Amino acid sequence: MAQSVYDDAIKWNGVSLRKLTPEAVEAFIAHREKWALPSAIQDFALASRSIHERLMALGFSPSEYWSRWALPGVMVNSGLALLPLLRAALEDPTSSENALAAAQPFGEVAVVPAVAKAFAGKKQKALARSWLLRHPRHGIAGALALLSEGGAPGADATRVLRYLDGRGHRASILELAAAYDVAAVTRVLDEDPLAAPKVKKPVLPAFADAGALPELVAVDGKKVDAKDVGELLVQLAFSNADEVHPGVIAAKSRYTAKSRAELAWALFDAWLKSGADAKQGWCMQAVGFLGDDECARRLAALAKGWPGERACPGGPRCAAQHRDRYRAREHQSPRREVEVPGVQGRCTRAHRRDRVRARPHG
Repeated sequence: MAQSVYDDAIKWNGVSLRKLTPEAVEAFIAHREKWALPSAIQDFALASRSIHERLMALGFSPSEYWSRWALPGVMVNSGLALLPLLRAALEDPTSSENALAAAQPFGEVAVVPAVAKAFAGKKQKALARSWLLRHPRHGIAGALALLSEGGAPGADATRVLRYLDGRGHRASILELAAAYDVAAVTRVLDEDPLAAPKVKKPVLPAFADAGALPELVAVDGKKVDAKDVGELLVQLAFSNADEVHPGVIAAKSRYTAKSRAELAWALFDAWLKSGADAKQGWCMQAVGFLGDDECARRLAALAKGWPGERACPGGPRCAAQHRDRYRAREHQSPRREVEVPGVQGRCTRAHRRDRVRARPHG
């Protein structure tokens, strides 16, 4: 919090900025203005709010240390009145990660460029995802504005819009897209990422044979041929929890819930029987994308035999899709041990390590 900034962090004539008289405060800010000295994060933690605007007019010099220990409290205390400070910290490479954490409570379109850039990377992706889930409409509005820029910002915006589409926000996307071009935005959402240049198409394992899996049934009652099922399998293999192929999203409304769930579970079961290769963990993720409540119950029963998320490749991804169902249903599922080829050994070793760490000393 801002109060964690020690008094001597900023001093004027040997006195803490926090304890200056009004006359001394004026002398302090006049000196800064005379020499055009940029403001630090700790300035805003210690200075009276009466000079915040003058401090902001001088520009900023954020640092990694103070962005971590002072920025969250400064933002909570002053809110979006200090939005320029937050944006400066987001744009600073040494402070961006801490600034993204400090930005979590604030829904503001102006921070979307930084959020979208972080979401496109790996190191700060979790923080960016968290912000987008907290503020989806702000994320959509900002991403739509970025989309028209093209280049890297446009690509980042496309990734954000597709993610939020996968999380069920298409109606909001199209509503806000009315200020731009609804048809163009719809094409972006539905465009096949596998058709992009230099994209490597996933190679399906032998057990993921469309002809050997349960048939998919369209909502109009027609059975889907094996070729379309094969394409859906490739789309599932391409997808991850943050970037779901548009074809997988469309499958939820295109096919009956029962046939989707049966296909997903059969695929998952085939993966387990083949040895549960971590490289093919998307087969478990498919249960999260296409499964139903019954799949959640069955998966919860299996999970009872796994000592933790580390025990099963793909577990965290699938949990992300089924978390609400899993928590609601888990207590209903009987406890039983599960033999998972290729996984059980790792489960046992991880469980033993956890027990040793938890053992009291002395």
